[in-house]
Amino acid sequence: MHFLLSGLSLVLIDLLLAGDNALVIAMAVRSLPKRERRIGIAGGAAGAVVLRVALTTVAARLLSIEYVQIAGGLFILWIALKVLVDASDPP
Repeated sequence: MHFLLSGLSLVLIDLLLAGDNALVIAMAVRSLPKRERRIGIAGGAAGAVVLRVALTTVAARLLSIEYVQIAGGLFILWIALKVLVDASDPP
């Protein structure tokens, strides 16, 4: 059951990121001729999928290392505190 929930969350995140990738790819190929634009879109989409799978694999392996989750949580906490402190300072 845990595996299915993890897979479902990965699919949801993937769907959210797909819109961003499509926008970036479209902006990158907008000035190309039609034939090259199709090649660019296909190559960009394939590259995005390959990179997403590779980086997800790397992230999953990193999270299996002891204390990496704690270190990541502390890092996110530090970023959040920094944002709060910067937001309270007048411009």
